[in-house]
Amino acid sequence: MQPSGRKYSRNSDREGATGLARLIRVSRSPRTLLIVDQFEEIFTVCQSPTERQQFIASLLGALKQTGDKLSRYFSSSSNPPDIA
Repeated sequence: MQPSGRKYSRNSDREGATGLARLIRVSRSPRTLLIVDQFEEIFTVCQSPTERQQFIASLLGALKQTGDKLSRYFSSSSNPPDIA
């Protein structure tokens, strides 16, 4: 079942941001770290400008909706995260 019984559309960047923000807000942790590994693939692998725009809009929208509770780390294949 979709959140709140509403139909979820993968093509809606607004719902994407709202859904991600909802997950972050319900977390008991004071901050959430979102790691986007190989971010360059949004430009090198993703062939759809619309999907690319929706993905980035979802991330930015979630940042706006969650204030300082969401931190993000973007890496590329030449800059892997060292979190171990």
